[in-house]
Amino acid sequence: MVFSDNGSIIAALPIVFFFIFIALGVGLIVPAGMKYSKTFETLEDRPLTQETQKEARTQVKNYEKSFRSGLSLGIGLCILAIPSIVFFSEFLHLDTVGVSTFFGIAGIGVFLIVYTSIIYNGFKKMTKSHYFISDEDEPGPRATEETYGKNAPFINFFRRIYWPCIVVIYFLGSSITGGWSYSWLIFVIAGPIYSFVMEQGARNKNEEQ
Repeated sequence: MVFSDNGSIIAALPIVFFFIFIALGVGLIVPAGMKYSKTFETLEDRPLTQETQKEARTQVKNYEKSFRSGLSLGIGLCILAIPSIVFFSEFLHLDTVGVSTFFGIAGIGVFLIVYTSIIYNGFKKMTKSHYFISDEDEPGPRATEETYGKNAPFINFFRRIYWPCIVVIYFLGSSITGGWSYSWLIFVIAGPIYSFVMEQGARNKNEEQ
C-alpha cells in the first residue's frame, strides 16, 4: 500500500540518483584535472635524463601485466553489460534494475580501461622522447624539433591553422551549398590528411639523419 501510494516518487528515484552521481563525478574530475594540468605545465618540454627514461622503461615492464589484466577485464565487463540488461529486462521484467546494472557494469569496465591506460601510456610516453610531452597533439618547441627537425617551424604552423581552417570550410561550405547531410565527411577526409602530413614531416627528419 505504501509503495502503491508513492509509486511515482519511487520511479523518479533512479533518475535523481543518476544526476547526483553525475554531479559527484564531475566534482571529482574537474579539481583533479586542474591539479594535473598545472603539474604538466611546469614539466612541459623539460629534458628527460637517461636515469628518468631508464626508470620509465622499468615501470612500463613492471606495470605491463597489470595493464593487460585491467584492459582485458574492462573490455570483458563492457561486453557483459549488454546481456545483463537483456536478462533483467526481458526475462525478469525489471527494466530499472536492468538499466542500473548495465550502467554499473559498463562504468566499472570503462574505469578499468581508462585508469590502466592512463598509467601505462604515461610511463610509455616518457620512454619515446627526450623531452616531457603532456599533450601528444601539441608538444613543446624542443620536443617538436626533436621529432621533426628542420620541418618543426612548418609543423608548428600547420598544426595551429589546419583544424580551424577545416572547421571554417565546413560551416562556410555547408551554409553556401546547404549540404549539411554530407558535408561532415570533410572531417573524415581531413583526419588521414593531417596524419599523413605529420608522419611525412617526421619521416623527412629521419632521412636527413
